[in-house]
Amino acid sequence: MAVVVVIVVIAVIGGVIILGTRAPEVPAKEYDLKVAFAVEVPDEDKAWGEINHKAMEIAKSYWEAKGYKILIEYNFLIPPPELGKLGDTYAAKGFNLYYVPCVGHGPEMWYAAKAHPEMYMHYMAALLEGDLIPAGLPESEKYIPKNLVVSTQTAFLNQHYLLGMIAGGMTKTNKIGFIGGIDYPSIKMKIRAMQEGVLRVNPKADVSNVVWAGSWTDIAAGKEIAASLHEAGCDVIMAYADGVQVGAFTYAKEVGMLGFATMYPQEEIFPDTVVASGVENEANMAISIFGYILEGKFDEIGGQWVEYDYSKGKFLPHEPMGPTINPKFKDKIPKWVLDQVETVKNQIAQGLFKVPQIPETL
Repeated sequence: MAVVVVIVVIAVIGGVIILGTRAPEVPAKEYDLKVAFAVEVPDEDKAWGEINHKAMEIAKSYWEAKGYKILIEYNFLIPPPELGKLGDTYAAKGFNLYYVPCVGHGPEMWYAAKAHPEMYMHYMAALLEGDLIPAGLPESEKYIPKNLVVSTQTAFLNQHYLLGMIAGGMTKTNKIGFIGGIDYPSIKMKIRAMQEGVLRVNPKADVSNVVWAGSWTDIAAGKEIAASLHEAGCDVIMAYADGVQVGAFTYAKEVGMLGFATMYPQEEIFPDTVVASGVENEANMAISIFGYILEGKFDEIGGQWVEYDYSKGKFLPHEPMGPTINPKFKDKIPKWVLDQVETVKNQIAQGLFKVPQIPETL
């Protein structure tokens, strides 16, 4: 039975008592979705932190335009061992979604999801043993908790492969250097995709120069590594190194090397150096995950690996199908290379070709 509360208002006006009613005050609308976002890199880094921050704001605007109210709290420079504790904090504060788009930290997110079944969680990973489920668990425990969705990086791997194809057609010395941030298996897989792309169009290229910075933020290390690659005869640098690549391309600009970037369109910063970028735009992924929660359909993706690619599946597709090419270099890339890139794009879109997912570099 519904109970209606009526507040009786008694007013005395000119000696006359007037009776009336007033509806109870309705509390301000609570948030429909409260999101805790966490990454181990800084914001405004022209790389992973910034591109993901933008993606979250795009998703927020998308759903707020439909009438929902969303709160996002951002957490940058979170050490991986602290991800679990941060999840505890936001679960206690009643947040609905813990969104962690950082590869290499699956076990932390797996334990967090197990500890807080009332909270939805998203983790981005590579389809690799140990990149999600902690090692040493019995077979009965090797599953994804129902409140956790794990997205794969298929679209990003495709871009890295296509970037490699372009780089393979641009090198004059036939030596390409690769810079990685931290050598997680999933990051090795991305570097390997670049190497395989290079060799597809240039089988004689030397792709053996791979250097790990051991950091995502050390700009000085990026410059030093780029200098060492230049001394080794490399005239092209391909990087998956977040802020480190800013240092690498700064050096490349000084000596006339070419650069190929990932995560963020670095040609905006280095228009005379960066030929193309594999922009890792997560906006449609975030829009999709927010929607599954807001519309009460999270069980359709919870407890699963969900592919984020160029065709629509359970997530809206990655857009656009990269890589993005710097207009200053468009006419300098051999036409036959661009033609091959378009052919491979079409093969990927039609499901006729899949980039190898190999967690070791050549």
